[in-house]
Amino acid sequence: MQSINLRAPLLNLEGTARVRQANAQVGNAEATFVARKAELVDRLAVAYLQRMLAEDAFLSLHAQVHATVAQRNLMRRRFEQGEGTRTEVAEARANLSLTLVQWADSKNQMMSARDTLEAMTGVPQPLVVRLEDEFSPPPLVPAGLQEWQDKAVSANPDVQAKRYLVEAADALVARSNAGHMPRLDLVASVSNSRNESISSLNQSVNQSAIGLQLNIPIYSGGAVKAAVTQALAEKTKAEAEWLNEKRNLEVEVSRLYQIIQTGSSKLLAYEDVLDASRVALEGTLKGQASGLRTNADVLEAVRKVFQAQRDLAQARYDHIFQRLRLFNKAGVPADSVVSYIDELLSPNRGTP
Repeated sequence: MQSINLRAPLLNLEGTARVRQANAQVGNAEATFVARKAELVDRLAVAYLQRMLAEDAFLSLHAQVHATVAQRNLMRRRFEQGEGTRTEVAEARANLSLTLVQWADSKNQMMSARDTLEAMTGVPQPLVVRLEDEFSPPPLVPAGLQEWQDKAVSANPDVQAKRYLVEAADALVARSNAGHMPRLDLVASVSNSRNESISSLNQSVNQSAIGLQLNIPIYSGGAVKAAVTQALAEKTKAEAEWLNEKRNLEVEVSRLYQIIQTGSSKLLAYEDVLDASRVALEGTLKGQASGLRTNADVLEAVRKVFQAQRDLAQARYDHIFQRLRLFNKAGVPADSVVSYIDELLSPNRGTP
């Protein structure tokens, strides 16, 4: 006897809910992958910018060492000519020793930052580009905070992942409720049998049947009701987490936006501090030549100049990193974020 049986669902609410749940889970996985990619870009940018900052700090301290050596040599000549004192010579030597210690620490930090970047990328990084002295960040596009928040809520991968979890939970509720719903199937069968008895030797019988099969559950026990209750609780939890993620995102986008908006004026203030410290150093050197300023005043003025340089570099790199964070939070694709930051760091930025 040979037979073929076919069953095709016409109304299967549980199966439909399973498909919805599976699609939502796929969407959640894809959004999570995009979020992890953005985190990788974030970590890579931190490592790259820290290396740039470490090299800037090292070069600044290197120049400070040369300035301190020149000041020590000047104090020695003045002492030999009877114009200086042992105290000034000792003071200059002590300041040089301190600067050399800071220079050595800065070199170690630079090498550590370089090793961190190489370990992350897996390829040697012999050189990194340095920011221009006239670096000035462009205005944000779009310019409004609400536009950034709306963009973040609609495109942020973490929010999207939470939204897919809500969809999956809603599909689970429908899937659990399907235990109370009827099911309609199309059924068909074809069979062929051959009789081998003496009275019906070599006779065969072919049978075909097609029809509809309706299953109506009358009582499914307490398991279905409990599953529905649990699914509703999971949906409520997923909705609360989604809402919380959106609110936290709006707060973070607002914070980053305000930091960036005030960043330009902050950079201008640091540039003014650097210019003022250079003018003060020049005046202190002239005052020392005329006998109105001491060696200690000159050394302090030198320290303030190079400290202002390092503070300005730190502020610039922080500003660039905050822009990167804002773009990531707004759901801008990782490749576009990398291209934007690369353009900011380019020494030919703004040139045709």
